[in-house]
Amino acid sequence: MLWRFSGIYLACRRKMMQRDYYAFRKSELSDCLDALEKAYDDVEKAKQEKDKNARKQAEDQIKQAAEKAVKIEPHLAYLWYWARREEAERWKERKKAKQFSDIATAIRDAWQERLTADAILQTFHFIPDSSFITHLPSLSFLLHITFRLQKLYLSKDERDFYLLDNPLRREKVFQTPMVAATSWKGALRAAMVQQLAQWWNNLEPSEKETRNHRKRFVSRRITIARLFGTEKSVQVDDQQFESYLDKLGGEHQARWYRRYVRRYIAANGFFAGRLYFFPTFFNNLDLEVINPHDRKTGVGARGPILMECEPQGITGELVLLYVPFGPIGQSEDEKRAQVAQDLEVLAEGLHAMFTIYGFGAKTSSGYGVAEDAVEEGRIWTNISEAGQPISPPEEPVMPKDLREFLEQHPDEDFSLKPNEWREQHSATKAQRTHYKEARQLYRQYQQELDAHQKALAQWNTQAASPAQTFLGGKFDSLTQLMDETAKTLAEKLTTGGAA
Repeated sequence: MLWRFSGIYLACRRKMMQRDYYAFRKSELSDCLDALEKAYDDVEKAKQEKDKNARKQAEDQIKQAAEKAVKIEPHLAYLWYWARREEAERWKERKKAKQFSDIATAIRDAWQERLTADAILQTFHFIPDSSFITHLPSLSFLLHITFRLQKLYLSKDERDFYLLDNPLRREKVFQTPMVAATSWKGALRAAMVQQLAQWWNNLEPSEKETRNHRKRFVSRRITIARLFGTEKSVQVDDQQFESYLDKLGGEHQARWYRRYVRRYIAANGFFAGRLYFFPTFFNNLDLEVINPHDRKTGVGARGPILMECEPQGITGELVLLYVPFGPIGQSEDEKRAQVAQDLEVLAEGLHAMFTIYGFGAKTSSGYGVAEDAVEEGRIWTNISEAGQPISPPEEPVMPKDLREFLEQHPDEDFSLKPNEWREQHSATKAQRTHYKEARQLYRQYQQELDAHQKALAQWNTQAASPAQTFLGGKFDSLTQLMDETAKTLAEKLTTGGAA
Protein backbone atom coordinates (compact mmCIF):
# COMPACT_ATOMS: atom_id res chain seq x y z
CA MET A 1 0.00 0.00 0.00
CA LEU A 2 2.92 2.32 0.69
CA TRP A 3 3.91 2.51 -2.97
CA ARG A 4 0.38 3.60 -3.87
CA PHE A 5 0.46 6.51 -1.43
CA SER A 6 3.95 7.49 -2.61
CA GLY A 7 2.73 7.48 -6.22
CA ILE A 8 -0.24 9.69 -5.35
CA TYR A 9 2.04 12.05 -3.43
CA LEU A 10 4.47 12.34 -6.37
CA ALA A 11 1.62 13.01 -8.79
CA CYS A 12 0.22 15.77 -6.55
CA ARG A 13 3.69 17.21 -6.09
CA ARG A 14 4.23 17.26 -9.85
CA LYS A 15 0.93 19.08 -10.37
CA MET A 16 1.87 21.68 -7.76
CA MET A 17 5.25 22.25 -9.38
CA GLN A 18 3.57 22.64 -12.76
CA ARG A 19 1.11 25.15 -11.30
CA ASP A 20 3.95 27.15 -9.72
CA TYR A 21 5.86 27.12 -13.00
CA TYR A 22 2.97 28.52 -15.03
CA ALA A 23 2.17 31.05 -12.31
CA PHE A 24 5.73 32.32 -12.64
CA ARG A 25 5.43 32.41 -16.43
CA LYS A 26 2.15 34.29 -16.16
CA SER A 27 3.87 37.03 -14.16
CA GLU A 28 6.50 37.30 -16.92
CA LEU A 29 3.76 37.59 -19.54
CA SER A 30 1.89 40.40 -17.78
CA ASP A 31 3.50 43.26 -19.71
CA CYS A 32 3.00 41.49 -23.07
CA LEU A 33 -0.65 40.70 -22.35
CA ASP A 34 -1.34 44.28 -21.26
CA ALA A 35 0.31 45.56 -24.43
CA LEU A 36 -1.82 43.20 -26.53
CA GLU A 37 -5.07 44.39 -24.98
CA LYS A 38 -4.09 48.06 -25.24
CA ALA A 39 -3.06 47.67 -28.89
CA TYR A 40 -6.34 45.88 -29.65
CA ASP A 41 -8.29 48.78 -28.14
CA ASP A 42 -6.25 51.18 -30.28
CA VAL A 43 -7.15 49.15 -33.39
CA GLU A 44 -10.86 49.34 -32.59
CA LYS A 45 -10.60 53.07 -31.91
CA ALA A 46 -8.76 53.65 -35.20
CA LYS A 47 -11.44 51.68 -37.05
CA GLN A 48 -14.14 53.92 -35.64
CA GLU A 49 -12.18 57.06 -36.52
CA LYS A 50 -11.20 55.59 -39.91
CA ASP A 51 -7.57 56.47 -39.24
CA LYS A 52 -5.55 54.07 -41.42
CA ASN A 53 -2.15 55.14 -40.09
CA ALA A 54 -3.15 54.71 -36.46
CA ARG A 55 -4.72 51.36 -37.27
CA LYS A 56 -1.55 50.19 -39.02
CA GLN A 57 0.60 51.23 -36.05
CA ALA A 58 -1.72 49.47 -33.59
CA GLU A 59 -1.72 46.26 -35.67
CA ASP A 60 2.10 46.33 -35.74
CA GLN A 61 2.09 46.71 -31.95
CA ILE A 62 -0.19 43.65 -31.65
CA LYS A 63 2.21 41.66 -33.80
CA GLN A 64 5.26 42.76 -31.77
CA ALA A 65 3.58 42.04 -28.44
CA ALA A 66 2.44 38.62 -29.70
CA GLU A 67 5.99 37.78 -30.78
CA LYS A 68 7.31 38.70 -27.31
CA ALA A 69 4.65 36.54 -25.68
CA VAL A 70 5.56 33.60 -27.92
CA LYS A 71 9.22 33.89 -26.91
CA ILE A 72 8.26 33.67 -23.22
CA GLU A 73 5.54 30.98 -23.22
CA PRO A 74 3.29 30.66 -26.31
CA HIS A 75 0.98 27.94 -24.99
CA LEU A 76 0.13 29.75 -21.75
CA ALA A 77 -0.46 33.06 -23.56
CA TYR A 78 -2.75 31.45 -26.13
CA LEU A 79 -4.72 29.33 -23.66
CA TRP A 80 -5.11 32.31 -21.30
CA TYR A 81 -7.04 34.26 -23.91
CA TRP A 82 -8.89 31.21 -25.18
CA ALA A 83 -10.15 30.50 -21.67
CA ARG A 84 -11.22 34.14 -21.27
CA ARG A 85 -13.01 33.90 -24.63
CA GLU A 86 -15.00 30.87 -23.49
CA GLU A 87 -15.85 32.61 -20.22
CA ALA A 88 -17.08 35.69 -22.11
CA GLU A 89 -19.23 33.50 -24.34
CA ARG A 90 -20.82 31.85 -21.31
CA TRP A 91 -21.77 35.33 -20.04
CA LYS A 92 -22.86 36.26 -23.58
CA GLU A 93 -20.37 39.14 -23.75
CA ARG A 94 -19.79 38.85 -27.48
CA LYS A 95 -17.63 41.94 -27.83
CA LYS A 96 -15.11 40.70 -25.26
CA ALA A 97 -15.30 37.19 -26.70
CA LYS A 98 -14.31 38.54 -30.11
CA GLN A 99 -11.48 40.59 -28.59
CA PHE A 100 -9.98 37.61 -26.77
CA SER A 101 -10.43 35.39 -29.84
CA ASP A 102 -8.61 37.89 -32.09
CA ILE A 103 -5.73 38.25 -29.60
CA ALA A 104 -5.44 34.45 -29.30
CA THR A 105 -5.34 34.22 -33.09
CA ALA A 106 -2.54 36.81 -33.22
CA ILE A 107 -0.52 34.76 -30.70
CA ARG A 108 -1.12 31.57 -32.67
CA ASP A 109 -0.01 33.23 -35.92
CA ALA A 110 3.20 34.46 -34.29
CA TRP A 111 3.83 30.98 -32.86
CA GLN A 112 3.21 29.38 -36.24
CA GLU A 113 5.87 31.56 -37.89
CA ARG A 114 8.45 30.36 -35.34
CA LEU A 115 7.41 26.71 -35.63
CA THR A 116 10.63 24.73 -36.12
CA ALA A 117 12.09 21.38 -35.17
CA ASP A 118 15.60 21.08 -33.76
CA ALA A 119 17.68 18.11 -34.81
CA ILE A 120 18.89 15.59 -32.25
CA LEU A 121 22.68 15.65 -32.02
CA GLN A 122 24.36 12.43 -33.18
CA THR A 123 26.60 12.68 -30.13
CA PHE A 124 23.91 11.13 -27.97
CA HIS A 125 23.77 7.95 -30.09
CA PHE A 126 20.04 7.41 -29.81
CA ILE A 127 20.30 5.39 -33.02
CA PRO A 128 22.88 2.55 -33.03
CA ASP A 129 25.36 1.93 -35.82
CA SER A 130 26.36 -1.37 -37.34
CA SER A 131 29.64 -1.71 -35.45
CA PHE A 132 28.16 -3.31 -32.33
CA ILE A 133 26.38 -6.14 -34.17
CA THR A 134 29.41 -8.42 -33.76
CA HIS A 135 29.08 -8.23 -29.96
CA LEU A 136 25.51 -9.57 -29.95
CA PRO A 137 24.39 -13.22 -29.75
CA SER A 138 24.77 -15.26 -32.91
CA LEU A 139 22.11 -15.01 -35.64
CA SER A 140 21.30 -11.39 -34.70
CA PHE A 141 20.72 -8.73 -37.34
CA LEU A 142 20.22 -4.95 -37.58
CA LEU A 143 17.85 -3.46 -40.16
CA HIS A 144 18.07 0.17 -41.31
CA ILE A 145 15.50 1.78 -43.63
CA THR A 146 15.55 5.43 -44.75
CA PHE A 147 11.98 5.93 -45.93
CA ARG A 148 10.17 8.87 -47.57
CA LEU A 149 6.65 9.85 -46.55
CA GLN A 150 4.06 9.62 -49.31
CA LYS A 151 1.29 11.07 -47.11
CA LEU A 152 1.32 13.26 -43.99
CA TYR A 153 2.27 11.72 -40.66
CA LEU A 154 0.12 12.54 -37.62
CA SER A 155 0.45 11.51 -33.98
CA LYS A 156 -0.71 12.57 -30.52
CA ASP A 157 1.60 13.98 -27.87
CA GLU A 158 1.15 13.32 -24.16
CA ARG A 159 1.35 17.01 -23.24
CA ASP A 160 -1.82 18.43 -21.71
CA PHE A 161 -0.81 22.10 -21.88
CA TYR A 162 -0.31 23.04 -25.53
CA LEU A 163 -1.45 25.73 -27.91
CA LEU A 164 -3.09 23.22 -30.28
CA ASP A 165 -5.37 20.36 -29.38
CA ASN A 166 -3.44 18.03 -31.70
CA PRO A 167 0.31 18.40 -31.12
CA LEU A 168 2.78 16.02 -32.74
CA ARG A 169 4.57 13.67 -30.38
CA ARG A 170 7.96 15.03 -29.34
CA GLU A 171 11.03 13.88 -27.49
CA LYS A 172 10.67 15.11 -23.90
CA VAL A 173 14.06 16.78 -23.50
CA PHE A 174 14.88 18.22 -26.94
CA GLN A 175 11.24 18.61 -28.06
CA THR A 176 12.10 17.08 -31.44
CA PRO A 177 9.24 15.43 -33.38
CA MET A 178 9.55 11.68 -33.21
CA VAL A 179 8.00 8.29 -33.78
CA ALA A 180 8.47 6.44 -30.50
CA ALA A 181 9.86 2.93 -30.45
CA THR A 182 6.60 1.69 -28.91
CA SER A 183 4.67 3.29 -31.78
CA TRP A 184 6.75 1.41 -34.33
CA LYS A 185 6.19 -1.83 -32.48
CA GLY A 186 2.44 -1.34 -32.29
CA ALA A 187 2.11 -0.27 -35.93
CA LEU A 188 4.17 -3.17 -37.26
CA ARG A 189 2.38 -5.76 -35.15
CA ALA A 190 -1.01 -4.38 -36.19
CA ALA A 191 0.02 -4.59 -39.86
CA MET A 192 1.12 -8.22 -39.47
CA VAL A 193 -2.10 -9.16 -37.67
CA GLN A 194 -4.14 -7.51 -40.44
CA GLN A 195 -2.15 -9.45 -43.03
CA LEU A 196 -2.94 -12.70 -41.24
CA ALA A 197 -6.62 -11.79 -40.87
CA GLN A 198 -6.94 -10.82 -44.54
CA TRP A 199 -5.37 -14.10 -45.69
CA TRP A 200 -7.59 -16.17 -43.39
CA ASN A 201 -10.80 -14.34 -44.31
CA ASN A 202 -10.11 -14.79 -48.03
CA LEU A 203 -10.10 -18.59 -47.64
CA GLU A 204 -13.17 -20.62 -48.48
CA PRO A 205 -14.94 -22.31 -45.51
CA SER A 206 -13.80 -25.70 -46.79
CA GLU A 207 -10.18 -24.50 -46.99
CA LYS A 208 -10.26 -23.30 -43.38
CA GLU A 209 -11.00 -26.86 -42.29
CA THR A 210 -7.89 -28.35 -43.89
CA ARG A 211 -4.93 -29.14 -41.65
CA ASN A 212 -2.41 -27.34 -43.86
CA HIS A 213 -4.23 -24.01 -43.63
CA ARG A 214 -4.84 -24.39 -39.89
CA LYS A 215 -1.18 -25.21 -39.37
CA ARG A 216 -0.14 -22.19 -41.43
CA PHE A 217 -2.43 -19.92 -39.37
CA VAL A 218 -0.95 -21.14 -36.08
CA SER A 219 2.60 -20.95 -37.47
CA ARG A 220 2.16 -17.32 -38.53
CA ARG A 221 0.62 -16.45 -35.16
CA ILE A 222 3.56 -18.07 -33.37
CA THR A 223 5.99 -16.09 -35.54
CA ILE A 224 4.23 -12.83 -34.67
CA ALA A 225 4.37 -13.73 -30.98
CA ARG A 226 8.04 -14.67 -31.28
CA LEU A 227 8.82 -11.27 -32.80
CA PHE A 228 6.73 -9.08 -30.49
CA GLY A 229 6.29 -11.08 -27.29
CA THR A 230 3.27 -12.14 -25.29
CA GLU A 231 -0.10 -11.21 -26.75
CA LYS A 232 -2.11 -8.86 -24.59
CA SER A 233 -4.95 -10.46 -22.58
CA VAL A 234 -4.03 -13.99 -23.75
CA GLN A 235 -3.87 -16.48 -20.88
CA VAL A 236 -1.78 -19.63 -20.98
CA ASP A 237 -4.67 -21.93 -20.01
CA ASP A 238 -7.39 -23.24 -22.31
CA GLN A 239 -10.30 -21.66 -20.44
CA GLN A 240 -10.80 -18.32 -22.20
CA PHE A 241 -10.49 -17.47 -25.87
CA GLU A 242 -11.36 -13.78 -25.98
CA SER A 243 -8.54 -12.24 -28.03
CA TYR A 244 -8.99 -11.15 -31.63
CA LEU A 245 -6.85 -13.95 -33.09
CA ASP A 246 -8.60 -16.52 -30.88
CA LYS A 247 -11.95 -15.55 -32.33
CA LEU A 248 -10.55 -15.25 -35.84
CA GLY A 249 -9.04 -18.73 -36.03
CA GLY A 250 -11.37 -20.54 -33.66
CA GLU A 251 -10.85 -22.48 -30.44
CA HIS A 252 -9.01 -25.38 -32.11
CA GLN A 253 -6.20 -23.14 -33.39
CA ALA A 254 -6.23 -21.18 -30.12
CA ARG A 255 -5.56 -24.35 -28.10
CA TRP A 256 -2.91 -25.42 -30.60
CA TYR A 257 -1.18 -22.05 -30.25
CA ARG A 258 -1.24 -22.20 -26.43
CA ARG A 259 0.15 -25.72 -26.31
CA TYR A 260 3.08 -24.69 -28.49
CA VAL A 261 3.80 -21.62 -26.33
CA ARG A 262 3.72 -23.66 -23.11
CA ARG A 263 5.89 -26.43 -24.48
CA TYR A 264 8.48 -24.65 -26.62
CA ILE A 265 8.62 -20.96 -25.61
CA ALA A 266 7.59 -20.30 -21.99
CA ALA A 267 5.78 -22.55 -19.55
CA ASN A 268 4.00 -19.61 -17.92
CA GLY A 269 3.00 -18.11 -21.27
CA PHE A 270 4.86 -14.81 -20.80
CA PHE A 271 7.94 -13.98 -22.87
CA ALA A 272 9.68 -11.03 -24.53
CA GLY A 273 9.84 -10.52 -28.26
CA ARG A 274 12.96 -10.77 -30.36
CA LEU A 275 12.54 -7.35 -32.00
CA TYR A 276 13.91 -4.16 -30.44
CA PHE A 277 12.85 -0.85 -31.95
CA PHE A 278 14.53 2.55 -31.90
CA PRO A 279 12.84 5.97 -32.20
CA THR A 280 12.73 7.94 -35.43
CA PHE A 281 13.42 11.69 -35.25
CA PHE A 282 12.28 14.29 -37.77
CA ASN A 283 13.81 17.70 -38.50
CA ASN A 284 10.71 19.21 -40.13
CA LEU A 285 7.35 20.37 -38.84
CA ASP A 286 4.21 21.64 -40.54
CA LEU A 287 0.52 22.30 -39.87
CA GLU A 288 -2.41 20.47 -41.45
CA VAL A 289 -5.92 21.92 -41.53
CA ILE A 290 -9.00 19.70 -41.50
CA ASN A 291 -12.61 20.87 -41.54
CA PRO A 292 -15.11 18.18 -40.47
CA HIS A 293 -18.52 18.65 -42.09
CA ASP A 294 -21.94 17.84 -40.76
CA ARG A 295 -23.32 14.87 -42.69
CA LYS A 296 -26.81 16.30 -42.88
CA THR A 297 -26.16 19.94 -43.74
CA GLY A 298 -22.76 19.59 -45.44
CA VAL A 299 -21.49 22.62 -43.50
CA GLY A 300 -18.37 22.72 -41.34
CA ALA A 301 -19.37 21.51 -37.89
CA ARG A 302 -16.63 23.02 -35.71
CA GLY A 303 -14.64 25.13 -38.11
CA PRO A 304 -11.06 24.46 -39.31
CA ILE A 305 -8.92 22.38 -36.95
CA LEU A 306 -5.14 22.85 -36.91
CA MET A 307 -2.98 19.74 -36.47
CA GLU A 308 0.79 19.47 -36.28
CA CYS A 309 2.18 17.01 -38.82
CA GLU A 310 5.22 15.80 -40.67
CA PRO A 311 4.82 16.97 -44.29
CA GLN A 312 4.74 14.77 -47.33
CA GLY A 313 8.11 14.01 -48.93
CA ILE A 314 10.40 14.18 -45.88
CA THR A 315 12.62 11.26 -44.92
CA GLY A 316 12.97 9.32 -41.69
CA GLU A 317 15.04 6.40 -40.45
CA LEU A 318 13.60 3.19 -39.05
CA VAL A 319 16.14 1.07 -37.17
CA LEU A 320 15.23 -2.22 -35.56
CA LEU A 321 17.31 -4.94 -33.98
CA TYR A 322 16.60 -8.66 -33.96
CA VAL A 323 18.18 -10.78 -31.22
CA PRO A 324 17.12 -14.45 -31.18
CA PHE A 325 16.78 -16.33 -27.94
CA GLY A 326 14.92 -19.52 -27.23
CA PRO A 327 14.79 -22.61 -25.06
CA ILE A 328 18.06 -24.07 -23.83
CA GLY A 329 18.98 -27.17 -25.77
CA GLN A 330 17.48 -26.02 -29.04
CA SER A 331 19.46 -27.35 -31.99
CA GLU A 332 21.35 -25.06 -34.35
CA ASP A 333 19.18 -26.11 -37.30
CA GLU A 334 16.01 -25.21 -35.38
CA LYS A 335 17.42 -21.80 -34.47
CA ARG A 336 18.36 -21.10 -38.07
CA ALA A 337 14.96 -22.18 -39.36
CA GLN A 338 13.22 -19.84 -36.91
CA VAL A 339 15.45 -16.87 -37.76
CA ALA A 340 14.93 -17.46 -41.49
CA GLN A 341 11.16 -17.59 -41.01
CA ASP A 342 11.18 -14.49 -38.79
CA LEU A 343 13.21 -12.54 -41.34
CA GLU A 344 10.85 -13.28 -44.23
CA VAL A 345 7.72 -12.53 -42.18
CA LEU A 346 9.31 -9.30 -40.90
CA ALA A 347 10.09 -8.13 -44.44
CA GLU A 348 6.49 -8.79 -45.52
CA GLY A 349 5.18 -6.93 -42.47
CA LEU A 350 7.39 -3.88 -43.07
CA HIS A 351 6.26 -3.69 -46.68
CA ALA A 352 2.60 -3.86 -45.61
CA MET A 353 3.00 -1.30 -42.80
CA PHE A 354 4.76 1.31 -44.92
CA THR A 355 2.89 0.98 -48.21
CA ILE A 356 -0.61 -0.25 -47.25
CA TYR A 357 -1.65 0.25 -43.62
CA GLY A 358 0.53 3.20 -42.56
CA PHE A 359 1.71 4.24 -39.10
CA GLY A 360 0.69 6.97 -36.68
CA ALA A 361 -2.77 8.52 -36.31
CA LYS A 362 -5.63 8.53 -38.85
CA THR A 363 -4.15 5.67 -40.87
CA SER A 364 -7.67 4.68 -41.92
CA SER A 365 -7.84 8.02 -43.77
CA GLY A 366 -4.62 7.29 -45.66
CA TYR A 367 -2.14 9.15 -43.44
CA GLY A 368 1.25 7.73 -42.45
CA VAL A 369 1.98 5.88 -45.71
CA ALA A 370 5.51 5.82 -47.17
CA GLU A 371 6.86 5.25 -50.67
CA ASP A 372 7.97 1.79 -51.74
CA ALA A 373 11.35 3.13 -52.89
CA VAL A 374 13.75 3.86 -50.02
CA GLU A 375 16.60 6.35 -49.86
CA GLU A 376 18.82 3.74 -48.23
CA GLY A 377 18.20 0.20 -47.09
CA ARG A 378 20.76 -1.99 -45.29
CA ILE A 379 20.77 -5.12 -43.22
CA TRP A 380 23.76 -6.16 -41.13
CA THR A 381 24.13 -9.53 -39.44
CA ASN A 382 26.65 -11.41 -37.35
CA ILE A 383 25.82 -14.52 -39.35
CA SER A 384 29.03 -15.60 -41.07
CA GLU A 385 29.61 -17.72 -44.13
CA ALA A 386 32.75 -19.65 -45.00
CA GLY A 387 35.10 -17.36 -46.89
CA GLN A 388 36.98 -18.38 -50.02
CA PRO A 389 40.56 -19.64 -49.40
CA ILE A 390 43.08 -16.83 -49.81
CA SER A 391 46.28 -17.50 -51.78
CA PRO A 392 49.59 -16.72 -50.06
CA PRO A 393 51.23 -13.42 -51.07
CA GLU A 394 53.59 -13.63 -54.04
CA GLU A 395 57.29 -13.15 -53.40
CA PRO A 396 58.72 -10.04 -55.12
CA VAL A 397 60.92 -10.60 -58.18
CA MET A 398 64.48 -9.21 -58.23
CA PRO A 399 64.90 -6.53 -60.94
CA LYS A 400 66.88 -7.62 -64.01
CA ASP A 401 69.52 -4.86 -63.73
CA LEU A 402 70.15 -5.73 -60.07
CA ARG A 403 70.43 -9.43 -60.84
CA GLU A 404 72.99 -8.81 -63.63
CA PHE A 405 75.04 -6.53 -61.35
CA LEU A 406 75.12 -9.17 -58.58
CA GLU A 407 76.20 -11.80 -61.10
CA GLN A 408 79.29 -9.66 -61.80
CA HIS A 409 79.80 -8.78 -58.11
CA PRO A 410 78.34 -11.70 -56.10
CA ASP A 411 79.75 -10.49 -52.74
CA GLU A 412 78.42 -6.95 -53.02
CA ASP A 413 76.32 -5.72 -50.04
CA PHE A 414 75.88 -2.10 -51.28
CA SER A 415 77.12 -0.66 -48.00
CA LEU A 416 79.50 1.82 -49.68
CA LYS A 417 78.51 5.11 -51.21
CA PRO A 418 79.03 5.41 -55.00
CA ASN A 419 82.24 7.48 -54.79
CA GLU A 420 83.70 5.19 -52.08
CA TRP A 421 82.88 2.11 -54.16
CA ARG A 422 84.57 3.66 -57.26
CA GLU A 423 87.78 4.37 -55.31
CA GLN A 424 87.83 0.88 -53.77
CA HIS A 425 87.27 -0.89 -57.09
CA SER A 426 89.19 1.60 -59.29
CA ALA A 427 86.05 1.80 -61.39
CA THR A 428 85.20 4.09 -64.22
CA LYS A 429 82.55 6.79 -64.06
CA ALA A 430 80.09 4.61 -66.03
CA GLN A 431 80.66 1.70 -63.61
CA ARG A 432 80.00 4.06 -60.68
CA THR A 433 76.69 5.11 -62.28
CA HIS A 434 75.79 1.43 -62.79
CA TYR A 435 76.57 0.76 -59.11
CA LYS A 436 74.46 3.73 -58.01
CA GLU A 437 71.42 2.49 -59.96
CA ALA A 438 71.86 -1.07 -58.69
CA ARG A 439 72.16 0.24 -55.13
CA GLN A 440 68.81 2.04 -55.43
CA LEU A 441 67.16 -1.08 -56.90
CA TYR A 442 68.61 -3.15 -54.08
CA ARG A 443 67.08 -0.89 -51.41
CA GLN A 444 63.68 -1.00 -53.10
CA TYR A 445 63.90 -4.77 -53.40
CA GLN A 446 64.76 -5.11 -49.70
CA GLN A 447 61.72 -3.00 -48.78
CA GLU A 448 59.51 -5.26 -50.92
CA LEU A 449 60.98 -8.32 -49.23
CA ASP A 450 60.23 -6.89 -45.77
CA ALA A 451 56.64 -6.14 -46.79
CA HIS A 452 56.34 -9.66 -48.19
CA GLN A 453 57.49 -11.18 -44.89
CA LYS A 454 54.87 -9.22 -42.97
CA ALA A 455 52.12 -10.17 -45.43
CA LEU A 456 53.20 -13.81 -45.25
CA ALA A 457 53.03 -13.77 -41.45
CA GLN A 458 49.55 -12.25 -41.59
CA TRP A 459 48.45 -14.86 -44.11
CA ASN A 460 49.71 -17.66 -41.86
CA THR A 461 47.66 -16.21 -38.97
CA GLN A 462 44.54 -16.01 -41.14
CA ALA A 463 45.06 -19.54 -42.37
CA ALA A 464 45.18 -20.75 -38.77
CA SER A 465 41.88 -18.96 -37.92
CA PRO A 466 39.93 -18.02 -41.08
CA ALA A 467 38.33 -14.58 -41.11
CA GLN A 468 34.55 -14.44 -41.05
CA THR A 469 32.52 -12.99 -43.88
CA PHE A 470 29.23 -11.70 -42.50
CA LEU A 471 25.98 -12.01 -44.39
CA GLY A 472 24.14 -8.81 -45.18
CA GLY A 473 22.68 -6.86 -48.02
CA LYS A 474 21.42 -3.62 -49.54
CA PHE A 475 18.03 -2.90 -51.05
CA ASP A 476 16.51 0.03 -52.93
CA SER A 477 12.84 -0.65 -52.19
CA LEU A 478 10.64 -2.40 -49.67
CA THR A 479 9.54 -4.78 -52.42
CA GLN A 480 13.16 -5.75 -53.04
CA LEU A 481 13.63 -6.34 -49.31
CA MET A 482 10.59 -8.62 -49.27
CA ASP A 483 11.13 -10.50 -52.56
CA GLU A 484 14.92 -10.70 -52.82
CA THR A 485 17.06 -9.64 -49.86
CA ALA A 486 15.15 -11.40 -47.09
CA LYS A 487 14.63 -14.58 -49.12
CA THR A 488 18.30 -14.74 -50.11
CA LEU A 489 19.49 -14.33 -46.52
CA ALA A 490 16.93 -16.87 -45.31
CA GLU A 491 18.16 -19.39 -47.88
CA LYS A 492 21.79 -18.85 -46.89
CA LEU A 493 20.81 -19.21 -43.24
CA THR A 494 19.42 -22.68 -43.76
CA THR A 495 22.02 -23.88 -46.27
CA GLY A 496 25.30 -22.00 -46.12
CA GLY A 497 26.05 -19.54 -43.31
CA ALA A 498 27.86 -20.27 -40.09
CA ALA A 499 27.11 -18.36 -36.89
